[in-house]
Amino acid sequence: MYLGRTSTLSTVSRKHPGWPFSSLMSYSLDARGRPVFLISTMAMHRQNLRADLRASPLVTQPSWTGDPLAGACVTVMGLVAELLAADLEPMRASYLARHAHAAAWMDLDD
Repeated sequence: MYLGRTSTLSTVSRKHPGWPFSSLMSYSLDARGRPVFLISTMAMHRQNLRADLRASPLVTQPSWTGDPLAGACVTVMGLVAELLAADLEPMRASYLARHAHAAAWMDLDD
């Protein structure tokens, strides 16, 4: 997961109970290697996570040019949690190191 920058994040749909909902999401990793996502409160996948914390990101091998099914990939499953206030600044720096373009909208109040 360290080499990747984006994942297909699957959540459980709030509007269509029991159905998966997938979104292409940028991510960073915390000190333990867990994926960290920056998600707008207006985004459907964020609303899904408020109703059901289960999520599953799929990360594929970056820069793979061969058969997409032959490249490396990893799928993880877990429960999503919001960052604690003490972790916000370190994760902000880590996220921006991987996704500098996110600085423009990281501090929006949505």
